[in-house]
Amino acid sequence: MPAEKFSETRVYQPSPKVAWRRVDEEAVLLDTETSEYYSLDPVAADIWELLSEGQTPAKIALSIAEDYDEKPARVSADVRALIEEFLKEGLVVTDL
Repeated sequence: MPAEKFSETRVYQPSPKVAWRRVDEEAVLLDTETSEYYSLDPVAADIWELLSEGQTPAKIALSIAEDYDEKPARVSADVRALIEEFLKEGLVVTDL
């Protein structure tokens, strides 16, 4: 199946096959179909949590930039790269 094309205005949600939990500042994801575990650092965990709340990548980037006092353009590129990796791994799905 071809990978979804990224869009800053599209809503991405955790895949129903992914179980996850916030552990302190990090997050742990489990792909229940493949039994693969993923560990997210604090920033990636914040991004994952915002995705789970239905935020668009554009809104997530602005929120993370503000929370971590970073430049929005840099954060936007990082958010895009992470979501593209999530898509590649099948951890998120799009809200069509």
